Amino acid sequence: MGFTLDWREEPAVSPQSGFFLQSRAGQTGNFEVVIPWPDGGLAHYWRDNEHPALPWHGPALFAQGKRYIAASLTESDYTTFLSSPLNNLEVIATREDGGLEHWWRENGEALVWSSAGTIFNGATGAPALVYPGAIFAEGFLDIDLDAHEPVESYVVTPLSDGGFELFSSWSLERLTSMGTPDPKESRFSQVLPDRKIVGVGIALTTLHNSSVKASWKGMREMYPALRGDIIVAAVSDQGALNLYVHGSKPTGAFPYARGWNSGLTITQPTEFGHVLRPFRGRPCLLQSDYGLDEESWFFDSGHFGNLELMAPGKDGGILHFWKDNGEKKGSGDELSLGWSFASKVGSSQYDEVSFIQSNFGDADHGPLEMIARRGEQKGFDFYWRDNGFVWHGPIAVVSDKSSTGTVAQPLSPTEPSDGLVFTAWENIGRERAVGTLHGVEVSVEGPGIGGVTDGTFTLFASPYFSPPLPASDAVSLTSLAGSSFHLRFGVPVRDVVLHLASVASKITFPPGTAVTRVSGDPTFSLSGTTATGVVAGSLDSGGTLRIPGAVTDLAFTADPVFANGPDGFYIQVGAWPQ
Repeated sequence: MGFTLDWREEPAVSPQSGFFLQSRAGQTGNFEVVIPWPDGGLAHYWRDNEHPALPWHGPALFAQGKRYIAASLTESDYTTFLSSPLNNLEVIATREDGGLEHWWRENGEALVWSSAGTIFNGATGAPALVYPGAIFAEGFLDIDLDAHEPVESYVVTPLSDGGFELFSSWSLERLTSMGTPDPKESRFSQVLPDRKIVGVGIALTTLHNSSVKASWKGMREMYPALRGDIIVAAVSDQGALNLYVHGSKPTGAFPYARGWNSGLTITQPTEFGHVLRPFRGRPCLLQSDYGLDEESWFFDSGHFGNLELMAPGKDGGILHFWKDNGEKKGSGDELSLGWSFASKVGSSQYDEVSFIQSNFGDADHGPLEMIARRGEQKGFDFYWRDNGFVWHGPIAVVSDKSSTGTVAQPLSPTEPSDGLVFTAWENIGRERAVGTLHGVEVSVEGPGIGGVTDGTFTLFASPYFSPPLPASDAVSLTSLAGSSFHLRFGVPVRDVVLHLASVASKITFPPGTAVTRVSGDPTFSLSGTTATGVVAGSLDSGGTLRIPGAVTDLAFTADPVFANGPDGFYIQVGAWPQ
């Protein structure tokens, strides 16, 4: 009899925790996020990954009337409605009074959130919930999808009196303590012994498993009872990030016993040495499929997938580390070996981070997708890393004017613009175009200007623009090497929205400009303050950018991405009244 693990084939990642996941909803799988709502309760957002503009929706509030510190989200194999292809969402959340609650959302009809009660008291900080996937036994003819092997989930939470505790459960309500490590013991000699933990993450890995398989799905389908190392990341109130390993720990009487084995303190390398406590808030880690190579049986022993680790930095941004886990024949390199500092992502100061490896694209490895947020933020910032290891973002997904039910960014055709108006262009000369926005003058200056002033321009009608404009005015700009443009508003406006169409240029804003990519076709990208399009037939690239906050004037340059320009592209300018 064989076994089938209910787990994605690609990417071949191991289970990880956080408040962000890619669910089964839709053909691709939607993104789902659950966060504490600053006014009380919990908030659920989701991104429609079937829509070309990839719009975010939410927040849908639940658990109102209580105040929470942090939450962790997973998708289980439980189903309320058997006819639905979806599964239930499961959440654990830490209340301000120390109660750790369990909530779940049904997989059909009204998608109602329900409470399963308090499962633990004495918690604090950000917890983590991880679900390993269900194993189904293969019968004589087919897989019996109505029954599966028992599933052991895991919860880890910081404790109000110091340290953290790891629990296992055969259902999300019944917890059995797996204990907490003591950093003062000799096997944790590399761990800074800070006892007050503010946030934790957990990853179930294949490291040191006794099968020939290096991937999670391969290991579990070969021997369902097998487990590799469980790794917990914990950030202290002093800023130390410690890793702890719970794995095989045999004794004479108990050859299959498991326990806490080793620990490691992660430090940030700089040109002046290592910073010992550079972190803050909630970390996240996973075992990705970067570096993964299953054993060929004839030529090699295979290679484990890398560990990926992220945590907010005290000095801003998200600090990203990765570990080469080595070959399968060595059962995985020791915890202290193979680490590299990848990069600092973003510059804002955050309190928590959650990331996944998604199934987007057709490259060998799915991209990393990341959510970072501040505790008081009514929403979050979204980042993603492309196949060239370049990070894009932040895209701010926030609720405008503290409203619920819609997000202000990215906008989608079904969500109200709430005061967003686009320019009526009236007078277009060769080096200056003038129009009206919110009743006052707006102008753009630069070389090679043209445009449409009669409301018949239709390139912005595509769903790649947020919001789409079925017919509008537009200004055409000419990009030569180093072309400079200046956008001026007669009075300050708020949150400028730029629709850019037929772009085969690099459009660069001054350093420090807060620019976010709202939407766009797959070839339209943003890195730092530079938006880039590519040559793609007659229309090239297109999408929507947003510059948040009060804006009076905005400068930018444009350089063609091909030799022997020029490149002509189109722009439409919108904003909210200040």
